[in-house]
Amino acid sequence: MASRNETILLVEDDETLRFGLTDKLALEGYTVQSASTGEEGLKFTEEGPPDLAILDIGLPGMSGLEVLSRLRERPESFPVILLTARAGEGDKVLGLELGADDYITKPFGVRELIARVRAHLRRERRDRSSGDLNAVDDEGPKSLNKVTFGGLEIDFDGYVFYREGTEQSLSNLEWKIFELLIRERGKTVSRERFLREIWGYDRLPVTRTVDFHMSRLRQKIEANPKNPTYLKTVHGIGYRFDVP
Repeated sequence: MASRNETILLVEDDETLRFGLTDKLALEGYTVQSASTGEEGLKFTEEGPPDLAILDIGLPGMSGLEVLSRLRERPESFPVILLTARAGEGDKVLGLELGADDYITKPFGVRELIARVRAHLRRERRDRSSGDLNAVDDEGPKSLNKVTFGGLEIDFDGYVFYREGTEQSLSNLEWKIFELLIRERGKTVSRERFLREIWGYDRLPVTRTVDFHMSRLRQKIEANPKNPTYLKTVHGIGYRFDVP
């Protein structure tokens, strides 16, 4: 069941789907702020940030991506799950670049969505209780401090990353992914492990979220993302951070 006082912002223009999800989430114990337009959804956040937002990309007027962009301009940080009926990867990649944590493609099972909501909220509770943005689990050291690999300079205490002297901006999830890769450098980290340790899933969904985030992270790490030096794909398994 939901932790006490957890609020979910749901922005979906399909009335039947919106009502159905609102009821299901309420039954799980969440307080649901339900909106049919992006403008209405943003008004809810003026009273305070939700614990998690679910945004339909294909909203009339202000799109879900624009709502996401507006939310990420604010200092508050909370998980955002995108709903999309579009088959193309462009909107999903753009959504992740704008700061979405996850996406789910319509049609989807309500139980799957609720499982993802639980996982993201559980991760947020864990991170808040640990007081460390980069905590991957409850065991061992919580920070790598400062490390350097070739032209990469990473400060996990100050959350500052330079590639060849140029600062690169990393999202919350990208810092977590980066730290796990560097902790396990030279070893392959499976997609399943990323989903369990970074996204917090108990039951693993069918999703390319990990691959989209890796593609984005590779753009920031690598001088030539098409011929990566550090972040290598291990086909059919996962990813590995190599030190030349």
